[in-house]
This record gives sequence, structure tokens and C-alpha cells, in this order.
Amino acid sequence: MSATTSPRADFVLASSDTFQSEVRNSRKADRTTLLDVYREGYALRLIEVLTTDYPGLIAMVGSASFDDMARAYVAAHPSRHPSVRWFGRSLTDFLESTAPYNRSPAAAEMAHFEWELGEAWDAPDMDALVADMTFPEPCDSLAYFTGEAEAAARAAGLLRAWVEAWMIGSFPY
Repeated sequence: MSATTSPRADFVLASSDTFQSEVRNSRKADRTTLLDVYREGYALRLIEVLTTDYPGLIAMVGSASFDDMARAYVAAHPSRHPSVRWFGRSLTDFLESTAPYNRSPAAAEMAHFEWELGEAWDAPDMDALVADMTFPEPCDSLAYFTGEAEAAARAAGLLRAWVEAWMIGSFPY
């Protein structure tokens, strides 16, 4: 049985009472309190992961709003991967599709940019592309950037679009 399908994981991920009967009261607290503390600690750890992955989003929306959004995300998207590195991968979709967060496209765009930046950071090292390389079609095509370079190219394209919008004063936010 994997960790995500055990009674304990079921309790933490979905607030199920299946596991509660397995926990004993202590001298300091009853089992409901103990499990609530565990569940809150788990949620806080996942929120901490999101704060590491999305510092620009925090700066954009503010700490209190980010915390509210992160708690809603944790409830809607419990972690199912053994590494917390991948926990925030669906945040952009969540922000685009979930009220009230979907009222601010800028927040979803920032989340998308920051996730792509993380993907580029995690990508394997490779030789630098030189500016004078010639291509038979515009360099914006991701057809040239396969495998290792694709994540970096996506992040660079997003960054370029944001900088260009800011420079010409058409940044809509």
C-alpha cells in the first residue's frame, strides 16, 4: 500500500475519519486535537513549499491573500507525489479556474512564469546558445529547443513578453 492510499494519508489528505480511531488520547490532548495539529502542520509545510516556489505571486497579492489562496489550493490539490518539489505544479490551473482567484489573470500569469522559471532552474546544464546562430525560421519556435533547453526557452519567452509589455507601458496590471 502506498503512502497516499494508507488510512493515515487518507486522513491527512481528505480529512477522513478512517484513521482517527487508530490514534490514542494522550495526557496532554485528545486524539481529535492531536490529529488537528498534525493536519495543520502538514498544511503549513505545503504552504511553505508554495511560498518558496512563488515569491513573486506573494509580492503581487500580499501575504494574507496568498495564505488564503494556498490553503484553498492545499484543500483542492493534496500532495500525491513523494517529492514536495512538484506540489505547486497545478497552481496556475487552480488560479485560472477557481473563484475568486480566477478574477485576476495577472496572478495566474505570475504563477505560470514562476513555475516555468523553476522548471528552467531544475533543467540539466547545457551549452549556451549564441546570439549569432542562424535558424531557417524565427527563433521563437520551440522546435529548436528540445529536451534540456525547452524549459529554459519557455521561461525566457515568458520573461521576454513581460519585460516587453512593461517597457512599452502596456502592462495591464
